[in-house]
Amino acid sequence: MPAPALKALESRSVILLESELNLQPESVLLDSKLRESGKYLMRLEKKFGKKKCAFCDCSISEEIQGAHILPVYILRKNVKDGKLNIENAWEDATDGENGLWLCKFHHHLFDQSLLKITIEGKLLYKDIIKLNRKNYIKNKTSNFSLEKKVLTNKFLYYLEQRNNLLKDNKYW
Repeated sequence: MPAPALKALESRSVILLESELNLQPESVLLDSKLRESGKYLMRLEKKFGKKKCAFCDCSISEEIQGAHILPVYILRKNVKDGKLNIENAWEDATDGENGLWLCKFHHHLFDQSLLKITIEGKLLYKDIIKLNRKNYIKNKTSNFSLEKKVLTNKFLYYLEQRNNLLKDNKYW
């Protein structure tokens, strides 16, 4: 962008962000934050609309993140193990069907496998969570199932792969 245009935008307190739309498939192998890639976020927005946590309806933009259903570290592992080529791993990592908008609170619980989504779209909690913590989490959660329109074949494909990774199926 030309310098005068940049200066005009800065004078109006416009914040410019670098686009990551030009990242290459090899990026999936790096320890980059693909949940923040422009391509992934645009695809999530196309599927879900504006940022709003799927589990609690929080819509504070700074609190909402793109949460991968099938984690990127699994895609990286599959590439390194020769089970997946890098182009397909890249497509999976940036696929809007491989994600949800989640607030930081629910994203952390989901990444730690303390929350599980069933194939029917129901939200379950891991049994090992102490009762007082379960009550706290329950109080911060207003949506205990995903909308049916979210449960596309591709979304369910990623979800089934994620759920197959869970060694312990003790959820309530």
